[in-house]
Amino acid sequence: MEESILHPQYRRYAPVWKRCRDVIEGSDAVKKARELYLKRLPGQSQEAYEHYLERAIFFNVAGKTLELYLSLIFSKAAAIHGIPEESPLLAD
Repeated sequence: MEESILHPQYRRYAPVWKRCRDVIEGSDAVKKARELYLKRLPGQSQEAYEHYLERAIFFNVAGKTLELYLSLIFSKAAAIHGIPEESPLLAD
């Protein structure tokens, strides 16, 4: 999509949404983004940085929290109030 047709608020929040998606996706996504999240140390060689990426541990709390909340949403049957029992909406 062309940058010029994007809404200013979309451009403002797109990096935040990407970060949220990457963090929820987990360690592989965070490591794939490389220096966006895992900065190279000053004077660190490429080889040392690659080893750093291999050893980096990312505990995916955000992804686990999302899974928990999604399972909670669907753990209880929906309750419908205020609609007559003979309503065609209930049959659908």
